[in-house]
Amino acid sequence: MGKQPTDEIRAGLESITSLPGIVVLSRPEWSKAKQRWVIHCRITADVVAGGLIPPATDWFVLVGEAYPYGSIGIYPAKEGGITQTFPHQNYNGEGDDGQPWRSGKLCTWTDAAPLRRRGYDVEPAEPEQNLAWHLTRAQEWLKLASANELTQIGDYYELPYVPNRNGMSVAFCEGSSTIRQWQASGKRHGIARGKLLDTDPAILAVTRFDTGQGRPAIEQEWGRGVSGEDG
Repeated sequence: MGKQPTDEIRAGLESITSLPGIVVLSRPEWSKAKQRWVIHCRITADVVAGGLIPPATDWFVLVGEAYPYGSIGIYPAKEGGITQTFPHQNYNGEGDDGQPWRSGKLCTWTDAAPLRRRGYDVEPAEPEQNLAWHLTRAQEWLKLASANELTQIGDYYELPYVPNRNGMSVAFCEGSSTIRQWQASGKRHGIARGKLLDTDPAILAVTRFDTGQGRPAIEQEWGRGVSGEDG
């Protein structure tokens, strides 16, 4: 007899069987490679007719053994899933070979600004509610994505997810003081300068932004360990 879902995961699965628009397509399977339970499901959402997202799309939900604690990942299926990348979503690439889902994990947790506007702000801790809460938010995400309403004026800034192909990452450090400097500068472009850190893989820490001749540089507020510039 193979590995069996915990009582908490069973309770979560039971909670989504009655959700309108959610259909579980197969029994949960244990992924040894991911150390997650994998649930194949179909989500029907109230999307814009004739838009980028069809009414019904297929997804894989990855749930850890500690459910309802820990993260839950909702990924588009390679067959029947979306292929685009939208805001509040990881880059939706092909994903790993040998797995049936793409890499475009949805942001369904509390910090997803458009979903907060819809009143789903508090993530429930009960196993009978947690999984259903995430899938309900996925439905709302699909609806907003189809209408191009995932971002609105006043939302927090979200750095677009770009796949890293050369092993180097670029880090920046912004805060309330630098935001005020950006607003005062009136600039939207310039020259970034940074420090190449002695790490593996390499990290380039941005130390300042030069926004034009005669204008003060916008300094990044790093702590000890990042000083000087490489260019």
